[in-house]
Amino acid sequence: MLPQDMVWTAWQTFSDPEYGINSITPLRTKSQALSIVSLYNERCMLLYTQPKRIIPGRWGHMQYAFTCPGLRACRSTQRGAEMENRMSELENLAETKYRNIAGIKVVKKGQCMYETYFNGFGPEDTIHVMSVTKSILSALTGIAIDRGDIQSADQKVLDFFPDYTPKRGEKTIQKVTLKNLLTMTAPYKYRSEPYTKVYTSADWTRAALDLLGGRAGITGAFQYSTVGIQILSGILANATGMPVRDFAAEYLFTPLGIKTPDNTILHNKEEHFAFLKERHPSGWVVDPKGVNTAGWGLCLTLCDMVKFGELYAKEGLFHGKRILSSSWIRESTGEKSRWGELPYGYLWWIIDYRGSHCYAAIGDGGNAVFVCPEKELVAAVASCFVQRAEIPILELLTGRIVPMFV
Repeated sequence: MLPQDMVWTAWQTFSDPEYGINSITPLRTKSQALSIVSLYNERCMLLYTQPKRIIPGRWGHMQYAFTCPGLRACRSTQRGAEMENRMSELENLAETKYRNIAGIKVVKKGQCMYETYFNGFGPEDTIHVMSVTKSILSALTGIAIDRGDIQSADQKVLDFFPDYTPKRGEKTIQKVTLKNLLTMTAPYKYRSEPYTKVYTSADWTRAALDLLGGRAGITGAFQYSTVGIQILSGILANATGMPVRDFAAEYLFTPLGIKTPDNTILHNKEEHFAFLKERHPSGWVVDPKGVNTAGWGLCLTLCDMVKFGELYAKEGLFHGKRILSSSWIRESTGEKSRWGELPYGYLWWIIDYRGSHCYAAIGDGGNAVFVCPEKELVAAVASCFVQRAEIPILELLTGRIVPMFV
């Protein structure tokens, strides 16, 4: 480490071994340098506060933005006043109107283009990503099919539950397929989702199975169900012979460089709501049988969310290693059903962005992973849970965030 008096007159060297980047950053003022050095002495874990935005161009034409352990290098380009204004407008919107946003990150062609945090959050903080969990389960299902643990998405749900006996008179559940679950076209015997009934039961998968089917039969109608998709976790556990968390750790999280979250047990309704409201939640919720949630309950960092998106943007490859088949990615991100005007794949929302085929994993409260393979772009937004929060996340992504980088 250079003495503080010298750093502000020098070029601070840094490296990011994960990306193989070795470069230098010009430090423009003494106060700037002293701030960076002070934080660097503490492993830079708070660097994102000075400057808040981890992007190049904050001080004009720079070769690179400063980075350190826990952060990613962001390659710079010349940033004009218009770009700076648009970024400032976005940050002002997040700080005033959508105040539960914790972070935004954009990666294009493997390079970090933009990364910023709000409300005291940083790169190491995990967020409950809500229904983004569903898209993670879609990937795990694809991996299980790739491995031969599951034959295909056309397999019947009850094939995985040989000990389950349908209720008397039930004649629909026997016909429901894995594809029906993945496309949200499975039929259920309820008018509104019975969250309390399912999540206070002793076996969440069985409780969800009891809701599957009904007199109307399989109509192909879109019926979004968080409690119903819990069945998918039970399928994965039974098909692979492994706890869902362990399967995800071995075949998805570890290959992506994502720290596998610990299991989190919620004993009652009060703990359930406390988890939802927790400012810095962690883990992956499991039911009393030890089966992880499929529709919510997973906590990831913003960088984890981006890595997951990059896997899809690169057709199943991550740092040159095959993790998921490109055929599954194409199949799961093509339109299979539709909610109103919005197409849906296998637990992914399908988006036509200016003529480009894109898709997104979307969670309640403003969590999203947006993937545009044609542009090799991934944008992620992490947000804290706020009851009745209404962040128009697709509008924010396609109207403000993505246009700055395509």
